[in-house]
Amino acid sequence: MTCGLTQVGTANIESGEELGLHGRFHHIAAREVASQGTWENDEFVMNVKGVVEETTAFGQYLRLTREYKMYLGKNEIHIKDVVENAGFSSSPHMILHHFNFGFPFINENTIFTFPSNDITARDKGVSTEGYDQWNYPETGYQERVYYHENLNIYRNGENLTSVVISNPTFPSFINRSEHPLSLRLSWDTTNLPRFTQWKMNGAGMNVLGIEPGNCYVEGRKKERERGSLVMLEPGESRTYHLKLEIF
Repeated sequence: MTCGLTQVGTANIESGEELGLHGRFHHIAAREVASQGTWENDEFVMNVKGVVEETTAFGQYLRLTREYKMYLGKNEIHIKDVVENAGFSSSPHMILHHFNFGFPFINENTIFTFPSNDITARDKGVSTEGYDQWNYPETGYQERVYYHENLNIYRNGENLTSVVISNPTFPSFINRSEHPLSLRLSWDTTNLPRFTQWKMNGAGMNVLGIEPGNCYVEGRKKERERGSLVMLEPGESRTYHLKLEIF
């Protein structure tokens, strides 16, 4: 799920505007959706594209153009987003790429490798102990949100970082056996410098959220107060690159 494009996180009122949880983007249908398969030298490449526009009367006009790119025979998905201010006035811009993972990939055996050197809880009184562990789902579990900062960059010049999730005993439903399965989510931190982790280890809602973004998740009002709210001028754009790999 993608959250934004002018509001992410907690519902709030900012500059007289009522802003709902995680903004309006994920409620808007895409248009100009198209798919294509072509050869690039010896590789067959599949593309899916679409456009989502978030607009208000006398207000913001942001346009997101998304492209999914996949290569035949490779277990990876490349995601490219371009967000442009198509309006005539400056606009706040918040975006969060919200990847959710659950059972059976996420269980008590799953191993998490995070790129962060500093971890803090969003909410006061919440410990960071066990942020990288998963337990059997608990009744009455309260969600925990962690901010990961001071991220390790693994490719010089490209500002890439990644999270790796590995399950050494992933079940195969074909031959009723178990085998190791890993997933890597990588992204360019140039325009996605924030990394939020959502841990919801509860009975009935047992999910881990890995969330690269350009903002925190406490709403636009708090983001502006922090001095970290991104603004796009008319005609200005931001490009975001992410990649999912399974191995």
